[in-house]
Amino acid sequence: MESRELNAKLLAEIAELRKENAEIPELREKLQRFSRVGELEQYNTELENRIAMLEQGSLVAGQSQHDNSSNNNSSNFNSVAEHHEKSLEDVCSSKQDRETDDFSLVIQIVS
Repeated sequence: MESRELNAKLLAEIAELRKENAEIPELREKLQRFSRVGELEQYNTELENRIAMLEQGSLVAGQSQHDNSSNNNSSNFNSVAEHHEKSLEDVCSSKQDRETDDFSLVIQIVS
């Protein structure tokens, strides 16, 4: 009887291992997709930062052309510049949050 029980136990373990092995290619594919998403999000953030800097630069250039107009333009520029600085901070913090989430997902998949 012991050998039959052992045999049944080993067969169950073999079946479980085969099932796990069948999942490995799927997990590798998911991991590659998560990695690619992370790369694209990082690239997107870099582009957003560049756009924000370019917008600030064009606002500065536009402001210097209108310096001789009224002080009202100056206050408008400052409020726009503050808005872009806040946006840049938001982008950076949300990027960190996304990276943390991506890392958590990868850990869950690998575990």
